[in-house]
Amino acid sequence: MKAYGWGTPVRWDWIEKKDFPGLRRRLERPGHPLYALMLPDEVVQASRNLPGTWTYLGSHGPASLWRLEPAASD
Repeated sequence: MKAYGWGTPVRWDWIEKKDFPGLRRRLERPGHPLYALMLPDEVVQASRNLPGTWTYLGSHGPASLWRLEPAASD
């Protein structure tokens, strides 16, 4: 993914829920949302570690692509 200019890959299973908001602030920029590429058995646990609104974009074989929607501004 990095070879295609997608930014920095991060493993969801190395991130604790409490650390995700800070990581999100560092990585997310306007026009550059966060994406997740996951296998079927990873989706539920990843959504627990990476809270937010994730939109399913599609699949290729067993892998599915998800986009994290921008956080609501206060």
